Amino acid sequence: MTISKEVSVIIPCNHSHSFLVRIVDSLCRQTHKPAEIIIVDSSAYGDLCPKKIIQICAKNKIKLIYKHQCHAFPGEARNLGLDLACSDLIAFVDVQTIPRPNWLKSSLDIISKDNVFGIFGGTIFLAETIFEKLIRDAFYGVLPRKTLPGSVFRREVLIKVGRLIDWVRAGEDTEWILRLDVLKIPVA
Repeated sequence: MTISKEVSVIIPCNHSHSFLVRIVDSLCRQTHKPAEIIIVDSSAYGDLCPKKIIQICAKNKIKLIYKHQCHAFPGEARNLGLDLACSDLIAFVDVQTIPRPNWLKSSLDIISKDNVFGIFGGTIFLAETIFEKLIRDAFYGVLPRKTLPGSVFRREVLIKVGRLIDWVRAGEDTEWILRLDVLKIPVA
């Protein structure tokens, strides 16, 4: 079964726009560029997409969709992004999660194999201060963790598993991953 190579990347954002510029720039530098980047900005000061992001996407000929939804939790922001996405492949990143330059190409190589419907992200949590290292080591460790940020799925997976919980501040992605596991959908 051949699948489209077009990917919609969804970024929920409730941070400084400087982080947003950095992630969009890294997405535009991918060895396989996304067809579209969807930013759902839930910050109180949002409303307009930063000009730098518009310029970066235009220069790289990547469709940009910017939606401001004040105070949206991450699940709600991701669901809004899904509603706006046009591609059959959906990728998720977070505003502070910078993928490697070959992330999309490597993910597509795996998903294009028969009977693989998605691939999870593997997030490595960085820490600078001693306190941050203590917290990281207590909760995550230093090995990559299976996460929704960095994941790429066929749209049909998202339809089968359903939407993310949109009324919680954290953990909506973990709950969604558990539903995916219960359905035994083959993902890498």
